[in-house]
Amino acid sequence: MKTENGRSMVEMLGVLSIMGVLSTVSVWGYSQAINNHKANLILNELNQQIHLCSAQLVMQNKDVCDLTDFKNNNLWPISVKKIDDDFFKMIVSQVPQKVCRQILNKGMALASSISPNDCDETNQIEFLFHKTLNPQMQPKKCASDTDCDICGTCSTNGYCQNECLIPLPDEQNNCGENECIVYNEESQSCQNACEQVAYLQATGTQYIDTGYPYQLSRDIVDLIFSYTESKEYQTIFGQNETIDGTTYFFGLRELQTTGTFGPLSLGIQSNKYPIEWGKKYHLHIEKGSKKTYLDDITGWPDIPDFSRNNAYLYATNNNGGPAYHSKAKVYSLKWNRNNTLIRDFVPVIAPDGEACMFDKVSKKLFKNSGTGSFKTNLDE
Repeated sequence: MKTENGRSMVEMLGVLSIMGVLSTVSVWGYSQAINNHKANLILNELNQQIHLCSAQLVMQNKDVCDLTDFKNNNLWPISVKKIDDDFFKMIVSQVPQKVCRQILNKGMALASSISPNDCDETNQIEFLFHKTLNPQMQPKKCASDTDCDICGTCSTNGYCQNECLIPLPDEQNNCGENECIVYNEESQSCQNACEQVAYLQATGTQYIDTGYPYQLSRDIVDLIFSYTESKEYQTIFGQNETIDGTTYFFGLRELQTTGTFGPLSLGIQSNKYPIEWGKKYHLHIEKGSKKTYLDDITGWPDIPDFSRNNAYLYATNNNGGPAYHSKAKVYSLKWNRNNTLIRDFVPVIAPDGEACMFDKVSKKLFKNSGTGSFKTNLDE
């Protein structure tokens, strides 16, 4: 009897089943590899664009990123959106969900945040970056400037901007130019060592050199202050300067010890407006229109631009020296020149424990140039 050689039907079906499984695994693996490749392409392109954007914002001081010359792909368009002065978003569109999941698994080390975190059906991923590409910097919600740190201001969209950037120390343990950021030996890191306080109070012997002369045709000043008690000719903010033989005064002072505001150089009539001791006043001085506002009091100063002597806070710069020191509290000072902020003073306790002003613009501490020490609300 002749014996038949070959495979049975069961064996053949088994072989086909194994081939099917192997084929399915291969297709899945290939699909994963393709998605992984696409995710890498997106992240690589994104990495190039964020560095270009950061360089424009930080090194070139541009207000917005200009990526028009960047050769963007057509498969997943990338756009940029400015959030505030410090943060920007890179938005990647038309991203398949499987590629999105690969991106979320990989992450972006320089991003402050990635959203959405569940790869929804919008096929869009948003990456939030600080302009310095420091992922530790996070936008902070705020209602006013006091909700932000000493460097920051509250933007119109409700987020803190320009907050203190905490750098890594260099080889000599230096922490950059911000005088509030110092090296901490214990943690071996840089930290913000200034404490913001409500006000800086002078007792009649202290003053601060603002570093700028006042120029009426170019400057806008906003000063929040209060006088604590009467003192002859005490000046909260001002300077004298002799020009072509004539001495001009700019500033706001108490007239002798009468308890009234003066003098005429600010256009505010003396002996007319009594000072309310302890009341918080807002002094606003405009360029161009040359108008002065002290709350609801309006004046019209008429003085030339000063150039030699800097304006003093809590005193008058009397042709190069302090005079008419005040007994007063200052809460803030904002000073614009040609629509650019040149001074933004907030009262702080410095790293060495001295009460002084911190300038958000220069990131420098402005300390007492007189005698004695300033007081703060912490001394009450």
